[in-house]
Amino acid sequence: MFKFLIKNHILTIAFFLAVFLILGQLPFSEFVIGQTASIPVTLTWSTDSYTPLSYPGKALPSRGSLIEVAANVEAEGFNPRELIYDWFVNEVVQKEGSGLGKQSFKLDTRSSVAQKFLIKVKIKNQQGDLLTQSNYLLIKLQQPEVVLLPKKLSVGPAKSNPYQFSSNQNVEFLAYPYFFNIDRTTQLDYNWHVSGQPTLESDGEMPNLFILKIGQIGQAINQKLGVWAVNKKNPSQRAQAKIEIILNP
Repeated sequence: MFKFLIKNHILTIAFFLAVFLILGQLPFSEFVIGQTASIPVTLTWSTDSYTPLSYPGKALPSRGSLIEVAANVEAEGFNPRELIYDWFVNEVVQKEGSGLGKQSFKLDTRSSVAQKFLIKVKIKNQQGDLLTQSNYLLIKLQQPEVVLLPKKLSVGPAKSNPYQFSSNQNVEFLAYPYFFNIDRTTQLDYNWHVSGQPTLESDGEMPNLFILKIGQIGQAINQKLGVWAVNKKNPSQRAQAKIEIILNP
């Protein structure tokens, strides 16, 4: 009986010694990270480019826009303010935007000539353990746009083009800018033209409003109404729109 107990004791010691030797062959850092739970993170973004108030979609960035990306930690037991965020833009670490509690990151597109931005974030705890894989977003810059519509139509895709109007009336048209780096429509210059000829029939207080004065006409006339919208502070940021109109007697 005594020999049996000694044998079992030796086997127990041998088992724990083998486990210790196996763990001893693993690098300490690998062992710790392997025990750290990965947490789910969702990246969201927004930008400050202009859209009409009635526009239901998402504003898209253009050259000069400020893009803000946020890392939303979706796990219980983790305080986002106590985590370390390493932000990358096109594989380059953003040292000023990274650090403890920096859950959001702002990118000024004026500081780069790139047309698209691959934004990544790696999140660690304060012990240096990586908590996420590399989450990323790909954001492409867009060209500003302008949509030209009769004022009586709501903002949206043209329902009828060419538009038809009868004689002896005034018809108002509005130019709706999208994705310019402005705060309001009056920060753009609007250059209106009818069938290629410049015109000054715009409203002084609302330069994006054009009034077409239709007199008495003897036969149907086809014309093209167009507008150039140009950013006053950045003339290289511009967009053009054209529509076809038919004037009937």
